[in-house]
Amino acid sequence: MEEVTKFDPEQMQKKLAAIVHASIIGLMPEEALLPFVRQAVAEFQRTELPGLVRGALQVYCRKEIDKYLASPEFAEQWGNQGEKQAGEAVKEIVRQLATDLMQAQWGGIIQAAVNDMRSHLQRGY
Repeated sequence: MEEVTKFDPEQMQKKLAAIVHASIIGLMPEEALLPFVRQAVAEFQRTELPGLVRGALQVYCRKEIDKYLASPEFAEQWGNQGEKQAGEAVKEIVRQLATDLMQAQWGGIIQAAVNDMRSHLQRGY
């Protein structure tokens, strides 16, 4: 992962003021430009920067997830009869979630059957 340097807004604003000052060749003194630069930077941080950060995080996360899912343990496998089988990572996920999946899928159906049997037994059928 890339090393992150500490953000110093004051240094950035001074550099931007110098760039703007050099661009307009001294129409205003550099010190007079600094308040305008600070205002522009604050507006940028409030409006555009969050979207840029969100977009960069999306790109990064998608790339990492794609790399993770493309790993060999997620690749489908082929059985002896040529049938597709789940990869090792998918098998492990299913093993971990099997109890919850079964309860979610069959719990209500089995509970209804138990209630029905109890009701029939209480009525004497």
